[in-house]
Amino acid sequence: MSDFTVDKIKRCENCFVKYLCCGVCPAHNALKTGNPHVVDDFGCKIRKVLIREAIIRMWKESNK
Repeated sequence: MSDFTVDKIKRCENCFVKYLCCGVCPAHNALKTGNPHVVDDFGCKIRKVLIREAIIRMWKESNK
């Protein structure tokens, strides 16, 4: 198993989109936070909002 799975990122433990986002790229995390296993706050918040909105939009379109 890879060292870089979303299941090994503490912050993602209870996140509703963790298997869609996957904690983003380990290289990006290392660049932003200095640790490939630590997700940056801003990126995390943005991804949650965007994914949530996409899910809601898809649900609304499927229920027309």
